[in-house]
Amino acid sequence: MRTGYAAIALLALGLSGCDRHGPARADVTACHQQIMATAPHGDDDIIDVHEHRQMLVCMAQKGYAFQSSDTECVTRMTKADDAVCYTRD
Repeated sequence: MRTGYAAIALLALGLSGCDRHGPARADVTACHQQIMATAPHGDDDIIDVHEHRQMLVCMAQKGYAFQSSDTECVTRMTKADDAVCYTRD
């Protein structure tokens, strides 16, 4: 029975490392909330294109670099609010 618990514990430990964008996700959320608080927005609004620069600056201040060479992050419109598009400096 102990080996079953050990296997479950190892599986849980392994899965906890799968979300490598977790820290960036929390910081993207914090930056998003900060930007939304600076101007009148509705509850369901997203950041506008002109606010993307604010997001990039906010994330840079938190120690992240935007992956500008990733074609998924830089398409027709930069995905400045996507945690996957940031790496730690």
